[in-house]
Amino acid sequence: MNELLSVYTQEGSDRVVGLLYQNQFGAFTREAGRWTALTPRDARFEGLLVNDVLPDHAAEVLRVYDSGKATIRTMRDWLSQEPLTAEKSA
Repeated sequence: MNELLSVYTQEGSDRVVGLLYQNQFGAFTREAGRWTALTPRDARFEGLLVNDVLPDHAAEVLRVYDSGKATIRTMRDWLSQEPLTAEKSA
């Protein structure tokens, strides 16, 4: 599995409510500046909008997210697509 970093928002909101990092070892969410492993039953990202982060911009996304001021507007140039609805978490 390739590495993938995604940002999550709620419908109608510009604020980023979560980050999800996936790699060959599992799925991890960002909490208080640290990565926390998700369990397979964790559904916190279901129903949210998801945007994948362009690999060259992961450091910028982490910096802005950890600052507590993350919005889709501030990250727009670092994302690969328009948001999609997350059908199922990692």
